Amino acid sequence: MPGLARLPEYAERVLEVDGLAGFSTNRVAELAGVSIGSLYRYFPNKQALARGIYDRHLPLYERMVVEAATGGGSVGDYVLRVGAAILDFFAQRPHIHRALWR
Repeated sequence: MPGLARLPEYAERVLEVDGLAGFSTNRVAELAGVSIGSLYRYFPNKQALARGIYDRHLPLYERMVVEAATGGGSVGDYVLRVGAAILDFFAQRPHIHRALWR
């Protein structure tokens, strides 16, 4: 079922639109067009769904840090580049990143 493979993507959409307060497995299943029972086979609770989102974002975080490391300069320069990249990245999708860090 196509909706099941994309459950973390649908979970991201729910966080984006409804925020953490509106994030629920029922809402994600509804948006994905799958039954709640099908969702629970892959993600037993909303924390598992949040982990699915985190797993989708981890390569982005890693790439961001690696790219910041290629700029040269001092350790302080590196820290400033990573910090700026993180703030920029979080600003692009604040509901998702705020929820992941909680």
